[in-house]
Amino acid sequence: MTQNLKQNKCNVKSIYREIIETMFAYNPNILREQKKYLRNVLEFLYKNHFKTFEARVVSVTFLLQIEPDMPTVLSCLLHEMDDEIIDDEILSELVCFDAVELIVQLKSISSINFQTPKNSEIIRRYLLSKITDIRVLYIRLAKRIGLLKMMKDNPCLHSEKQQQYALDSVYFIINPLLSHLGLYRLKTEAEDLYFELTNKKEYDFIKNATREKKYKNLLNLKFTEKIEVIKNNILKIFSDNNIIDVEVFGRKKGIYSIYKKIKTKDYHSIEDVHDIFALRIITYSVEDCYRALSILHTAYEHEEEHFSDYIATPKSNGYESIHTVILHNKNYVEVQIRTQEMDYNAEIGTASHWKYKGVHEIYKKTKKIDENQKNKEFSFFKNSFTKKIYASTPTGEIKELSVGATPIDFAYSIHSDIGDHCSGAIVNGDIVPLVYKIKEGDMIGILTDKNKFPKKEWLDIVISDSARKKIKSYLFSIGEKIVAKTDKTQDKKQIVEAEVTEKKGEKKIEHKSNKNTLIIGGEKNMIHHFAKCCNPEEKNNIVAYASTTRDFVIHHKNCLNVLRCDRKRLLKVERFG
Repeated sequence: MTQNLKQNKCNVKSIYREIIETMFAYNPNILREQKKYLRNVLEFLYKNHFKTFEARVVSVTFLLQIEPDMPTVLSCLLHEMDDEIIDDEILSELVCFDAVELIVQLKSISSINFQTPKNSEIIRRYLLSKITDIRVLYIRLAKRIGLLKMMKDNPCLHSEKQQQYALDSVYFIINPLLSHLGLYRLKTEAEDLYFELTNKKEYDFIKNATREKKYKNLLNLKFTEKIEVIKNNILKIFSDNNIIDVEVFGRKKGIYSIYKKIKTKDYHSIEDVHDIFALRIITYSVEDCYRALSILHTAYEHEEEHFSDYIATPKSNGYESIHTVILHNKNYVEVQIRTQEMDYNAEIGTASHWKYKGVHEIYKKTKKIDENQKNKEFSFFKNSFTKKIYASTPTGEIKELSVGATPIDFAYSIHSDIGDHCSGAIVNGDIVPLVYKIKEGDMIGILTDKNKFPKKEWLDIVISDSARKKIKSYLFSIGEKIVAKTDKTQDKKQIVEAEVTEKKGEKKIEHKSNKNTLIIGGEKNMIHHFAKCCNPEEKNNIVAYASTTRDFVIHHKNCLNVLRCDRKRLLKVERFG
């Protein structure tokens, strides 16, 4: 796929055909409408953004390795477009709503600086906090790897500063994310591109050493010939032991991975690296994995120190496989044994394994994959990525928290009611504020007050997804109750019949004290902002509109935009103080 796109990089029809054929292999039910979107986007980019057309196509070649849906492909192609070239109206005509949502999320993280090595952990955590759809992360990763590929092929088009920025971002940000997601195929490609750009001499040496016949003591045969011999021997052994439903194929370790082994293991030369070549054995059940392992260890010498069972104890990112090293004709060969599903997860990523379990049936039945199912694994990934600390309640109950957690996070981890009424905390016998950062081993007692309730400011304090959701849920529910109550009790003459249109660029007001606090529908401290269209400053001539985003927009009651409203969404406003 990648090679064909390289050859046809400026041929729109050929690129369109290659993308569709690649996607058809894992999703044979691509809708006609989606194909039309792809064709239109490619033609639009070729005509209006030719300078970056090749780079966009290259990014898609990497993205296609993780089997994305069509909105993800479209968003990858259109990401980082100038607003002068493609406005919201053109965008909505070019692609489906799902793709538009992804592009909006991509814009929200476009300003993140990926360069600073010292803050790489913070950057990764911040990036994850901004993303609610894993497809956004996939696109971002593919774009950064695509940039490395373009730098390799066209170095003169990028300044030294741009190249260093891209290299730092891949090494410190992108590769750790790829590893944690379990996207090992992409990780290998990204590492090799990084290595070739930063250490061309060593890269070429290792590449040649693993390819040429002149290294007689290491390679008695070329790679493909060598692997074929071992593969046939193993298949015969399996057949003799009644294991028939099995696949065996070979691979060569990534060049950067070999280099790292030489450096970190203190090897003297490339000949000391045991597992330059590897075999992968794919079975149809976990039971057959262990049967295959037993047969291999009986037939070949093996090294116990290089044995790992990630089926019994999976890695933190969900990776499962059995690793062992056997000795064949005086050559060490790493062998990985796993089921089909384990192999799929290892190649495409464990955070995407929902696709393995019936995604094609889902495509048949609906145009859009269920959001909860789609992002279930992503939520797990986000939570597991952050380092954990442990603290206890006064009764000894242990709570696992993310680094940077506060007493509010801790309170919600105990119970929603405790979180909702949290007023303070006692940590190791001392009273601490709600912004206190919990440390490993702290003993925490939560102070509660039945008259205390969540505030919008808490959203800037907590770091856990669970606490944020519960706080937002409370704030939103209060907003809905006020609307319902006002609809029943408020004088109809005080409600202007108008549908309030929220204006772009409305000024948000942050209240730092109770002075001039607004009472909306009888409640204080409600999330609100002032409309720019009418500058509502008069004391007793303002109304609040409950917007679809669950905050309130303050308008002058005679504002021209308050003409055709659903009165259920308009509330009485009073000033306090």
